[in-house]
Amino acid sequence: MLIHSPYPGNFIVPPATAGKRAIGVPVGGPCDPVIGVIVQHLAQNQTLIEITTPLTLQAETDTSVAIGSLPNSHLIADHPTFCLGLVHVKAGESISFQSPSAGLRAYISWKSLKADSILPKPLVANSIVSETHRATDFLALDPSLLERPNKAIRYIPTTEVLSEDWIVTPKISRIGTRLQGSTPELPSLQRSEPSIHGAIQVTPGDEILIHGPDGPTLGGYPKAGAVISADFASLAQLRPQSTIQLMPATLEEASTLRQEKRRQIETILNQITQVLHLNPFPRP
Repeated sequence: MLIHSPYPGNFIVPPATAGKRAIGVPVGGPCDPVIGVIVQHLAQNQTLIEITTPLTLQAETDTSVAIGSLPNSHLIADHPTFCLGLVHVKAGESISFQSPSAGLRAYISWKSLKADSILPKPLVANSIVSETHRATDFLALDPSLLERPNKAIRYIPTTEVLSEDWIVTPKISRIGTRLQGSTPELPSLQRSEPSIHGAIQVTPGDEILIHGPDGPTLGGYPKAGAVISADFASLAQLRPQSTIQLMPATLEEASTLRQEKRRQIETILNQITQVLHLNPFPRP
């Protein structure tokens, strides 16, 4: 498969790397763990491409590509309602993806996609593919399997509760997301402290920084709390200039919501397995 990514912003994302933060390696993996794991299941491959800007695939051999994006993302111009499923791209055919118009990130994968690093790597910008025959064999799954992002992001406060309303700034990356609002006055740290995915740092200029999966393992700004893991998917899909709420939660609530999210994902994966068993793809 040839990958043509004319703009920066797309990443090859290997599986999350657990247990290496002590030696400075962030966890990595997909920013949106829900859509990411669904696409991994569809593709039977743990490596993903995380899409935020246009990208085109050109098949050298027949390949089934797993695709996941939020409903109404218009990821594929020729199939504007398609957001979840498989596309069979025959040798010599191509499939093009647009920047998601709903949410911020989409995911694709196929069985032979490989990563040459344990850390996510940006795709090098290159020219767009010349016109080829476009893929036409689609297996669309029910968009309702993917829930819409929650505009209320829940977090566990460490000290003072943050103000509720925040504006998402354009400063978004896999390292973290900056929000603008009324920041509390917290004492400066005497030295850097360990950090995690979801950690909320209070930075100068009425901004907070919420660490992403590629965020630093140490941080020198004071922390106001940590986003609960059940809301990582919503956090990953925040778009610039949108307004969100930060809502405090307890450790007990975070644990319950995490277990509920795991059960929800297991149910979705089981449903997809049943559909694929009844509808083998590519169809003869």
